[in-house]
Amino acid sequence: MGLGLGLSMQILVLIVQNSFPLREVGTATASNNFFRQIGATLGSAVVGSLFASRLAELLTERLPAASTGGGTPGGSNSLTPALVNGLPAEIKELIISAYNDALTPIFLWMVPLAVTAVVVLFFVKEKPLATTVEHDIQSEAISEGNIFITADEDEVATTSR
Repeated sequence: MGLGLGLSMQILVLIVQNSFPLREVGTATASNNFFRQIGATLGSAVVGSLFASRLAELLTERLPAASTGGGTPGGSNSLTPALVNGLPAEIKELIISAYNDALTPIFLWMVPLAVTAVVVLFFVKEKPLATTVEHDIQSEAISEGNIFITADEDEVATTSR
């Protein structure tokens, strides 16, 4: 999933930059990055919460009562790799299997999201990558002094120098 996301994010930035006029490219790119960060933040919070909740449930079920509370310093909330390596083999295996059993379903639950993303990408309209920059003629003309606005606001006159 990481490889797929890593490869598709840059393509989405190109699609955004190629789809908007020059004067809106910065805003469109920033919006794309902003919403990508919001999605990553919310996604990792949800996935982390689901994993932590499932892990705590599995550890409570599988570990003997003495090892979940006072048996380990700090209880099950401070299971560091060093602490797990120092535990007896039976308890170590229970903790490792609990981690595995808590994490595997999370990835399986994310598969439909990945499939949905792939399906949505099929609806992106193919547009050739721009090879030139199309400038906004009126904005350029105003900045260069080649257009002036007359007394009648609806009428714009151009002069050539």
